[in-house]
Amino acid sequence: MYTNIIVTGELAKEPVVSRKSGSIFEKRIVEEYITTSGKDPVTDEPCTLDDLVPVRSTVPDIVPPRPPSQASIPALLSTFQNEWDSLALEVFALRKQLKQAREELSASLYHYDAAVRVAARATKERDEARQALEELTISIGKGDVSNGNGDAKQTQDIETENGEDEIPVAEINTARDELHAIHRSQKPTLPFGPDSNIELTASDEIAKPFKDTVAARVYSSEKVVAISSSTGSTVLLSLKDSSAETIAKISRRGSITSVGMLQLGDTHVPIVAYKNGLKIGSAKTLAETKHADDILKIVNHPSISHLFFLLSKDGTWSLNTIEETEHRTLFRSSSIGEITCGDIHIDGALLATGGTSKSISIFDITTGDVVTSIDTAHVHITKVCFAQNGYWLLASSTDEQQKESALEIIDLRKNETVHRIDFETQLLDFTVDLSSSIILTYNKNHSVQLHRYIKKGKVWKDFASELALSESKELLSVESLTSIDDVPFTEEGQVKFTAISQDSTIFDLSIKSA
Repeated sequence: MYTNIIVTGELAKEPVVSRKSGSIFEKRIVEEYITTSGKDPVTDEPCTLDDLVPVRSTVPDIVPPRPPSQASIPALLSTFQNEWDSLALEVFALRKQLKQAREELSASLYHYDAAVRVAARATKERDEARQALEELTISIGKGDVSNGNGDAKQTQDIETENGEDEIPVAEINTARDELHAIHRSQKPTLPFGPDSNIELTASDEIAKPFKDTVAARVYSSEKVVAISSSTGSTVLLSLKDSSAETIAKISRRGSITSVGMLQLGDTHVPIVAYKNGLKIGSAKTLAETKHADDILKIVNHPSISHLFFLLSKDGTWSLNTIEETEHRTLFRSSSIGEITCGDIHIDGALLATGGTSKSISIFDITTGDVVTSIDTAHVHITKVCFAQNGYWLLASSTDEQQKESALEIIDLRKNETVHRIDFETQLLDFTVDLSSSIILTYNKNHSVQLHRYIKKGKVWKDFASELALSESKELLSVESLTSIDDVPFTEEGQVKFTAISQDSTIFDLSIKSA
């Protein structure tokens, strides 16, 4: 005997085997199921009547009599049997659906439990973050905060005459927003294809105001050079039309440590840092600073003419203002270690300084706080410069023996170096053009080298061109002279750089297709 275990659980009178599942069924029941659904009752695979194989039985087949009319008891029993078979098939289908529903319910409960755990963990992290924020707020109030590298952030010793409220925070923030909008609308590009060969050329001497030079600055927007000699004299030269015109000159005995230019109304006046104070324009007396050592650099705010920064060898920097000829220090930072260089962001809200600790500090000038610190390749940082694209910071550094140098291009959006140029000799100076795609470097071998960035494909071409200079023209500095509004640039794509040698010779460096 065979048992139709799968569906009815009764002995099969006419057993058949499904090729799909290998299970035994009552022939009439399984045929009805297959005719209705077209699937095997067990595996749900597509199944036809041809997939049913009769099973031989040792019990001889008994041919039933012909069905009588419905009025007979045997006919009623047959009807009841058919109904029972239908119920058996329906119960079997319901059992399968129940099993599937249980599996789906188990999976849903598992996912729900996992979601509850994730939500609980997120709530816990939120509460921890709130607590950390409260602690940080308290720490900031006490002046004890840390930078992005986990080091203790320098607390700023604000020194003002009438309190911290003198810092023109609103003016600085307004200027930042205006400058940011302007720079976003400006997309300066150079008229060179990706495969163009670019060469450097040097012009003839434009001017030579002194026998030597101890400090110099180039102001590209105004086309003015501020240059000082070892005798204490300083001159402002206008470089428009490839010629030099003296627009201001001052002289005072003393050692000059830095030079710059301020705009008082419509007039440009020199500002000179001596060892014992500042001389602003034609003022007869020196203005005192809040610093205990030499001023090594004077940095102007990019759009607020009365604001400027002083970077000192004592490891501090200060924000200063000039009203007519009166100089005031708005605040001075606490010492952050030796400072050797610095620059202000093109939007006028961040100040970067470098020293001899292999770390660049970037400050928010409205608070004096360090917002981030970035490590460099070598210990001695010789120059930092914000690029005109707004998100690059260029930094040069050299090792302790001054034998190897590196120029790093740092992406401020990621706080990481995106490109590095290594030099086997000391790198003395560098500059970047207004399109942030041309970098000039000057090394101890008296050669100016051109490096190019191609935005399409983000490709760097280091040492793409080189110009050797004579030893008699040893450079003090090289700076970009072209600005976005220059007619030669807007109409012809002409880009110029200004080079100033140790003997005060001023000449231009130009780039063109070879």
